[in-house]
Amino acid sequence: MTFDEAVALLCAVDAQSIMTPEERRFLWDTATELRGEVIEAGTAYGGTAALLALAGADRVHAIDSGESKVWDQFHANMVSMGVGDRVVAINAPCLNVVDTFADGAYSIVIVDANHHGDDPRRDLIAYAPKTKVG
Repeated sequence: MTFDEAVALLCAVDAQSIMTPEERRFLWDTATELRGEVIEAGTAYGGTAALLALAGADRVHAIDSGESKVWDQFHANMVSMGVGDRVVAINAPCLNVVDTFADGAYSIVIVDANHHGDDPRRDLIAYAPKTKVG
């Protein structure tokens, strides 16, 4: 699948993403080059998780503590885009599950969960060790 085909697929479903075209392209190129497993802390409707899976990530661990209607749409999006077998949905606050992920094991770690006060700093500190070195 090409980048343009993936973007068209994302636009056809309710994946509600605020990424710019340049950000999408950067993630696509990075995931295509690095492969491996990915953590996305803060996934909402799954646009980023699906893009990473379509780019060739082996598995995307998509974490969010959103309400059930958001998760329903997330699951529908993964099925519609044909990536449900490579995206693992984790319905929990991201700091509650950080210790379930091994340090140094993930090609890409995206932290986009909590946006208030000191939460982003705590999330980044907690998830930084999960990224592979190099």
